[in-house]
Amino acid sequence: MRLLTFLTGTLAGALLPGCLQQDCAESLCGCWEAATLEFEATLYNPQLAAPVEGAEVYCDDESEPLATSDADGLVSFSVETELSPGCGYARCDELRIDATDQGLQEQVLSVYEANGERIDLQYMPD
Repeated sequence: MRLLTFLTGTLAGALLPGCLQQDCAESLCGCWEAATLEFEATLYNPQLAAPVEGAEVYCDDESEPLATSDADGLVSFSVETELSPGCGYARCDELRIDATDQGLQEQVLSVYEANGERIDLQYMPD
């Protein structure tokens, strides 16, 4: 019943001009706050047992890379964004890792599963 009340209130807030002042704590995402996303990972090619140098990391919906991996496969960056408890980061919630120029498959990963991890990149199928 509480969920139905929440959904009805959210729908009314979206449709009725007098209901536009909804408390952000009542929304699905919760309140958005300014945040700095700090990311670091190591890109690795398990088939060569070697780090991947020159792979580019993008916010999934952006066309300019945020960082390029170094000779040790290390990639790191920080971006200003917003964060909500229910919806995550407004920018860079998902990352795209591109080393297709090296014959490796592009990967799209959640920043939560990739941050601080070793990310294995595989060759594209023949």
